Amino acid sequence: MVKFNKSWFIVGIAALCLTLLGSVQAKREEQPPGTEKASSNSNGLRASDIRYYETPSGSPEEARTRGFIEHQEAIELVAQQYLLDTGEELATDFDNADYQRYVMSLGTAFDLFLEEDMDKIVAFVKFMDLYENYAKNDELAKYESKLLEGARLSPKETEVVHSLMPIDGNAPSTTDHSKR
Repeated sequence: MVKFNKSWFIVGIAALCLTLLGSVQAKREEQPPGTEKASSNSNGLRASDIRYYETPSGSPEEARTRGFIEHQEAIELVAQQYLLDTGEELATDFDNADYQRYVMSLGTAFDLFLEEDMDKIVAFVKFMDLYENYAKNDELAKYESKLLEGARLSPKETEVVHSLMPIDGNAPSTTDHSKR
């Protein structure tokens, strides 16, 4: 039986970590001067990497007007349900995050609505899901503009950009649905 010495194991792990850390640092130093500027960001995020969400056609104002017209019945159902839930009136404000969240929450409330009303709610939820993307895209556009101007994003800003962007359509899936 092989005798195990914890001290040598810890020393070995530490040496391995230092070796890996050194190779990563050496790889960074190999980067030709000026390439950081070309990528616009030290962690590799470029303006061309920014992906935008799908939105309803037209401007936000046009989409809002269309939404009020096309989803009037659902808007009334949402307001009635909010009144029942809270005892308060609900202002219809497509640009209000709380309003958007409330509308989205009703998308699975099948026990609260008749089937035909639920169809209207679901159509409105789908519209609202696309409509709220205008605000996300505006935020992403600010970061893209900053990168195009040659500025660097802080690690926190880069994290925000990645959290805001939609998942890349070419990203590998955790399950392969094509084999089913």
